[in-house]
Amino acid sequence: MTPHRLAVIGTSGQITYRELVARARALAVRLADVPPGAVGILLPPGPSLAVAFLGCAAAGRVALLLNESGPPARTDLILRDAATTAVIGRASAAPAVPGGVLLIDIDGAFPSAAVGWCEPADSDEAATVAFTSGSTGVPKGVMRSHHRMFVQAHADAAVGKIAADDTTLCLFDPSTGSGLSGLALPLILGATQVTAPLLQLGVSRLLRTMADARVTQLSGAPQALATLLRGSGARDATAALERIVVKGDAMLATDLDAIRRNTPPTCSIWHGYGLTETSSVAGWHIPRAYVCRTARVPAGYVTAGIIASVRDEAGQAVAPGEAGELWISSAEPATGQWQAGRIIAAVVAPDPDNAGRRLFRTGDLVRFDPDGLLHVVGRRDRQVKINGVRVDPAEAENALRTAPGVSDTAVLAETDGLASRLVAYVVAATPPDPAFEDALREHLRTRLPSAMHPAQFVFVAQVPRTGTGKVNASELAKQGQQELAQ
Repeated sequence: MTPHRLAVIGTSGQITYRELVARARALAVRLADVPPGAVGILLPPGPSLAVAFLGCAAAGRVALLLNESGPPARTDLILRDAATTAVIGRASAAPAVPGGVLLIDIDGAFPSAAVGWCEPADSDEAATVAFTSGSTGVPKGVMRSHHRMFVQAHADAAVGKIAADDTTLCLFDPSTGSGLSGLALPLILGATQVTAPLLQLGVSRLLRTMADARVTQLSGAPQALATLLRGSGARDATAALERIVVKGDAMLATDLDAIRRNTPPTCSIWHGYGLTETSSVAGWHIPRAYVCRTARVPAGYVTAGIIASVRDEAGQAVAPGEAGELWISSAEPATGQWQAGRIIAAVVAPDPDNAGRRLFRTGDLVRFDPDGLLHVVGRRDRQVKINGVRVDPAEAENALRTAPGVSDTAVLAETDGLASRLVAYVVAATPPDPAFEDALREHLRTRLPSAMHPAQFVFVAQVPRTGTGKVNASELAKQGQQELAQ
């Protein structure tokens, strides 16, 4: 890296690599006095977040990135579940930090010392933890090792031809897996990153920031990118843009059209598809002349090193071109989970047909077209992606059950074939009125990220269940339609 090159350009300031390394090393000295355990980072995107992230790496500490603007109740739950011993933030973050957890003020004075970077004893040691929606209805911590983080960064750099002279802008929140990659990639390569949250700045101001910084790579979820690039001034903002990286959710043909119309003809568009279990499953550079004849843009060609198969419910291969569940065989080490301050090893099955590899079901329903392009058509289980965020309806259900006046509830993910949304079916203890729905929305606003908020509330007399006690989703949807028709 070039010491005098700008490492981070944020809304509140900027920092060079020389300054970044010096501050990170000083923070690492401070962290040496902190009891063992994960270290939370509760900061908005910007120079201070980069200092905290690299400071944890320099000290050999597991970094737990948190959504600085997220609901306090969820932040508290994550910090306690991860057995966090310290949080790096600002003094104003004190109310969000549980008792017994040390708050380290990023703006405070740290001891200055010529401390070298700590090299992990094992590259498979945990480097970061990101919490995502879990099937049990509570967030789960997904661990990323030093090895995986560096391998993924260099793989992304090779695919996008990213170098140290690039200036990047990532629209994902750093607390997500995609956002973490957007933070780590330019730091590993010595490139410059611009941190400008879309929701905080708005479209017009963000486009001006892009133009001033001459951003060469832009990444984000398809809907966010399309919204940004439809804004007035997009042509000027993208004048220096060389590539767009689209991932995190299904890209619609209309999103692709919006991106193409508002970017230079020389700008490449990369569409990637990945999973928690293996960073990249498929991807491709979409040719400018490609005509998308389906509602969703294909996910791409299977990544080198991945063996993909499409199978039916019995685990047997489906006929070519038919839809089924995607099974993948990978040589990557299993991704563990972070619980109570330690790594819980993932339970994986060996691939009986390929020695040294592991085989697992993705839960995604897919098909291959005659050209070998992978098309994702849905999910086998309840998890869906909404605005690029993996959501399990069970977490919304758990939050609703704690609301006053709710006797029973079930939250279903519904899709119109293009986009997904959550619908909450609620049994009220007393006849509901409009104010009750407002109260439920406010209850969820303080507990869940916006992607987990139901788009619609339907009040029903009861939640129908099967003989085994599971929600009868088809009957519930039918009952909901009858209620709405009245």
